[in-house]
Formats: sequence, structure tokens, C-alpha cells
Amino acid sequence: MQSEQSLEIEFAGITWIPWVTRNMSFWHLYPFSVTEGAHLKEFGVNGTIEMLFVTRNGTYSRLFVSKRSLDSYKTALLKAVNTKEKLATLKAHYKTRARIVISTARAAARQPGDSHWTPFTDALAHFYPALRISTSLSKIGTQRLIHALQNDRVPEKEIPALVGALSYPSTHTPLFCSQRDVLRIAAMTSKTSAYENALHVWLTHYQHIPVNFCDDPWTITDLKTQVSTARKNDAAQELKQLEQNHRKRITQTRALLRNANDEVAHWARVLQVVTYLNEFRKSVYSQASLIARPVFIAAAKQAHLESWKNCFFLSSEEIAEILRGKRIDAKKIIRSRAYAGAYCIEGKEHLMEPAETKTLFNTMEQPHPATNKIRETVLHGFSANKGLVRARARILYSSKDFGKLASGEILIAPMTSVDFVPVMLRAGAFVTDEGGITSHAGIVAREMNKPCVVGTKIATKVFHDGDIIEVDANQGIVRIIS
Repeated sequence: MQSEQSLEIEFAGITWIPWVTRNMSFWHLYPFSVTEGAHLKEFGVNGTIEMLFVTRNGTYSRLFVSKRSLDSYKTALLKAVNTKEKLATLKAHYKTRARIVISTARAAARQPGDSHWTPFTDALAHFYPALRISTSLSKIGTQRLIHALQNDRVPEKEIPALVGALSYPSTHTPLFCSQRDVLRIAAMTSKTSAYENALHVWLTHYQHIPVNFCDDPWTITDLKTQVSTARKNDAAQELKQLEQNHRKRITQTRALLRNANDEVAHWARVLQVVTYLNEFRKSVYSQASLIARPVFIAAAKQAHLESWKNCFFLSSEEIAEILRGKRIDAKKIIRSRAYAGAYCIEGKEHLMEPAETKTLFNTMEQPHPATNKIRETVLHGFSANKGLVRARARILYSSKDFGKLASGEILIAPMTSVDFVPVMLRAGAFVTDEGGITSHAGIVAREMNKPCVVGTKIATKVFHDGDIIEVDANQGIVRIIS
């Protein structure tokens, strides 16, 4: 397994640790990601964090955290969830801030202009720490739960399955509900008023899910395709199995918690809440990103841009200037941001020059040292859901690659997101570079009951399309067969 140190980069005299890779725009990140430290206390986290991000072509982004700020940030997070009451308070903060984000997004969409745009972007700035807090607590909480189980003398080979079982949330995620309701619709008779109404209701509740930050919402065509796919099997029976699997896992989790010591029970609760919050905050960003699109359309029209998606290359303040009627050369700015980035050091933000951003990005994208010399045949990660599958591998980076994966093949990605769900339904197993037990891939694996190994760090660079590989999620191992 590769060390974290081998994946670090040096920039501005500071060591940076890779945090996450996302299909996230420059607009979503600047200045929100580099100023999030100023809003951490609003979530009960009395600490700070130094961040760096680089974005290519407007939406492909790599995020890093400074090594020197990470320990104090982790300590502050641990204090923020060290009791049941604090954990409940954290969840309440997520809910409160989310309501403000959605309400201001709706106001901005109704009247696209600076007077409503600024309150919306201010609400996003205050909510932004939610992105990192739940992701960070997932990593820290998993480590603490593993340590607690080790102290309880649980055999090492049993720990991954126990972590998965103990962290299973009793509250349905939006994704689970969307797939459950697809099966319900598939079990209905087509071309009836009840069926058509069910389609409309489903879109009202779930069309935002695949938007994430930059992608398109589900359409009626997408929904009908999902329903058609569900009908290839016995939808009513699959719905029954889905709900039975959920009830079985909850029963198993409760039984385990009844027999757990206080430390194990605490970190299991933390992970349960974080699993829910991870999907909740994704849903909030997906909704807000979709709701606010009329503002981007208005700004693009005022700036004479070819597409509203060109606004992804602009900062929130630059969009505000356009909405105020100020004449700025938006097209020139966009051309200069094929590569863009920013970072925060000691509370001060820095917007990077395009040339240094491109150089840094190319450094990040260099093949991993382990793949330059000897091709590794075995990778270790964390088992998010047990099982063993042997099949062809397919490397998927975005929705453009989804057509490559045939039924039963193994999906390998840097990380998955909500737009991956339709292709995950036909995959035999999941393998990711990033993420932990509460990551999207980990959650979906348990909901779909498919083998999954997360956090391999370099699976997308070691394996290739067409490789026959074995995913041994019982052991957290992925190996090349041929």
C-alpha cells in the first residue's frame, strides 16, 4: 500500500497532502474553499485549515490540505464530536445552514441580480466547511473505530466488515430513496394516471441528484431509462429485497451496538451520522447548483458568453460585477483560466498565476512513482462491503466513460459521485483511489450489496481497461489475474 508521503507535493514552501479529486468548478471553489477556515467555528469546530486547489478546464479539480495545519484541524474536529450532544449539534448546524443556502438560491433564481446573488454566495461560504467536515470525520472516525475494535481484541480480518456494519445509517440517504422509488414505479402499470403522476413526483424530488456541482439533472428520459432497466428483472421482488436488506443491516447494527463498549459505540454513532451528512450535503449542493442556474444564464447573456457553463471559470465576485452591469472582459478571463488555482496560508488567500498553476497541475498528474518502474499487481485498500468478484476492469473518470462498462464488470474510479449511480447498478464491484467507509462508493456498495474496496490511492494508474482482476473485498485486496 502506498504511503501518504509519496503523494505529497511542495508549493509555496509548504508541504501539501492530497485531499480529494472532484468534478467541481473554479466558481464552486473560489473563494469558498480557501476561506472556509473563517467559518469553521459556526459548526462547533474551533480550529482552522490551510487549503490549496487547482482546476483544469473549468471543472476538473484537485484539492490539497497543508500538512502543517492538518493535525490541529483533526484535534478540533475530535473535540467537536466527543459527545452525543455535540454530534447532534453538528447535524443541526448542517440542517440550518442548508436551509439558508436553498432559500437564498431560490431568491437569486427568481430575480437574477447582485442584490440576491450576494446573499446566496454568502450562504455558500458559511456552508462550505460542511464539505470537508464530514469527509474528514469519515477518515478520522474510521481510524478511531478501527483502533477501538483493535483495543477490544477483535481479529484484524473481522474489522472491515464490522466497521461497515457498525456505521450503517438508519436514515435513508436521498440516493437510496431515489432508487427505491424507481423500483416502485417499475412495478406499476404503465400509461396510467397514477404511473404518470409517480414519474412527475419522482423528478420533483430527485432530478437534482446527479447535478453534484457541474453536471446535468435527470430528465424524464433518464427516469424512463432507469425504469426500463429495472423492469428487465422482477422490480417488485428487487424492491422487496432492497428493503429487506436495509432492515437486516439495521437489525445487525443495533445488535452489534448493544454488545459494544462505549468507545466503539461512540465512533460507530459518529460514522452513522457522518454517512448521512455526506449524502445530505451532496444533495444540498446539487439542489443549489441546479436552482441557481438561471443566474448563470442571465450573467452569460449580459457578458455575451456562448454558454452559461462558461461562468464556471469565473469567481462569485466576477459574476456579481457582471450582474451589476459592470463591463468586464469575461471572455479574456475565461481564456486565461484553462488552468486556475488558489491557496490559503495563515488565513490569507492567494490566487495563483495561470503558468504556475499549469506547472503545478502537471506535477500532480505525473504517473505515480510506483507505476513508473514496476507494475504493481496487488493493491490494498479498505473493504466497504464484503464479497469477491473476478471480472474485467473498466476505468471510469466521468459520465463520458460510462458506456465502456458492461454488466458484471468492475468499476474503477478516482472516486464515485451521484452521477455514477446508473452505471454502478450494472457493475460487479467497485474500486476507488479515494474515500473511506462513508464515501459515496462505500454507501452505495452497502445499499446495493456489492463488493467494494476504497482508498487504494492509485488503482486508476495501476490497472487498465480490459485487465482481468479480482476484487477481494473480504480482505480489502485488489489483484491482477491476467
